[in-house]
Amino acid sequence: KSPEEEMAEAIFVLNATRTFWPETWDEAEPIPATEQKPLFDAYSTVEMLLQSLESMHPSILLNQILAVNLSIANFVLKSSMPSCRINIIDDAIDRMERTINNAVSLLSNDVANNSKISKEDIGKNNPFKFISTETINICEKACTYIGDAEILLSRATSLLSKFSGDVDVVEKILRKNTENCTFEAQSATSRSGILNSIYSQQQRNSGKIMGGMNDMPAPSVREYIIHNRDENSPCQLTVCIGGTHGLEQGGTNSTKGGLVLALNKCVKG
Repeated sequence: KSPEEEMAEAIFVLNATRTFWPETWDEAEPIPATEQKPLFDAYSTVEMLLQSLESMHPSILLNQILAVNLSIANFVLKSSMPSCRINIIDDAIDRMERTINNAVSLLSNDVANNSKISKEDIGKNNPFKFISTETINICEKACTYIGDAEILLSRATSLLSKFSGDVDVVEKILRKNTENCTFEAQSATSRSGILNSIYSQQQRNSGKIMGGMNDMPAPSVREYIIHNRDENSPCQLTVCIGGTHGLEQGGTNSTKGGLVLALNKCVKG
């Protein structure tokens, strides 16, 4: 057949299929649902399902439960992603999703292989394995990636609220080890969000729930260095006071802050 004839035949079949269902619907006699013949026997189907569950090997059931849990975790974490784009979170979610899809595929293959083994062979000493080593490794990796993605999402949500949606600062904090690192909040809203968060924490520690958010927060740690004037015996006293602001009149914080004193002898130069 020529391409034109094949095309004409395909169009004819398509048009015939389109007209078949409307004509069939118009020619059918309406019958109430109560008088229609059931498409399947519900009681027999339920009995078959119960029989299947009763005779199913526990490994197959646990296999399917694990596959469902992995899929649900993937759906929930993807639905919890922030509206703004954060590359480190996108990479973590993509890595998790690829690993979960691979794990679910391997779990499905293990179930198919298990179904080929008879009940008599299961109890015998044979090299049959209910789950492969590859499947176990990929499932463990998927669980690890799920935990990593969950931690990143929780941190990102908290940081975005404190930095007023400054994505660049949040991205830098999530990518780097924050110890001994300095991050610059370039936008005014980010700086204001940081100061308001510090102030709110101080208000909670001091027991003051209400307060003016326009006031600048007091330092959470105060440090003083005192030098003596004796040139023959020079020394200095370092005082570090932390967590006591707002607690002078009492509060809900049981620790009441802390005080560190350090006396250092200086070497005369």
